[in-house]
Amino acid sequence: MLLFLDADTKLEPEGLEKIALTYLIYKGVISIQPYHQIRKFYENFASFFNLVLMGSINVFTPLQFRVKPIGAFGPCLLCDKDTYFSVGGHQSAKDKILEDLEIGKKFIKSNIDLYCFGGKGTINFRMYPDGLKSLINGFSRSFSTGAKSTSILNLLLIILWISGSFHPLTLMIGTIFNFNLLELITGIIFYLAYVIQINWMLKRIGNFNFLTAIFYPFFMIFFIIIFFWSIIISVFKIDIKWKERSINNKK
Repeated sequence: MLLFLDADTKLEPEGLEKIALTYLIYKGVISIQPYHQIRKFYENFASFFNLVLMGSINVFTPLQFRVKPIGAFGPCLLCDKDTYFSVGGHQSAKDKILEDLEIGKKFIKSNIDLYCFGGKGTINFRMYPDGLKSLINGFSRSFSTGAKSTSILNLLLIILWISGSFHPLTLMIGTIFNFNLLELITGIIFYLAYVIQINWMLKRIGNFNFLTAIFYPFFMIFFIIIFFWSIIISVFKIDIKWKERSINNKK
């Protein structure tokens, strides 16, 4: 077997044993997104990027084992040697911004079973420990590329969920100009429902601060701005800095 781990990942106690056991149960290719460890408050701005990433991979639903994922998670990948080299390995995706997504597509195209899991209790990482600028550049370089690989249905559902998250806020703000007790109560109830749902989801993928869920519109707006900036970078082939390297989007 071959196990690929990103340099910033950290295995939990018995984490390697859990990964190996998962492989023995499912066979195929095992892909794991590490649990996101937050140490500084600015890292919470990665919250909705992580939620959308997990949602768009197409498997974290009640139909998880009946639908194919759109790609693999790069930080932790386990497969046998023959399977890995049959698709050309990482060499086949060396010119791609999202090499993990590309390798996952190659496995799927070759009818090789690919399973994606969350890494809570097994493996963790700090995604952007070098500051907010690093976080912005990291998601700017890749997020629109990943969105293009998401199924239309999944993309529409994500857009509807994000759009709906602002509706409770508009109801509550509207009562400032035209006081309506029913609208105010409705807005508060739906806002709290989103807070509870977001907090529940975030706790499954990282130790995000509860304030991220309480003030989710603020973090959601940040996500939307960076997402559209990612689209602009992709469309107009703008070069960006990533880990002291310049990514040439014109190629």
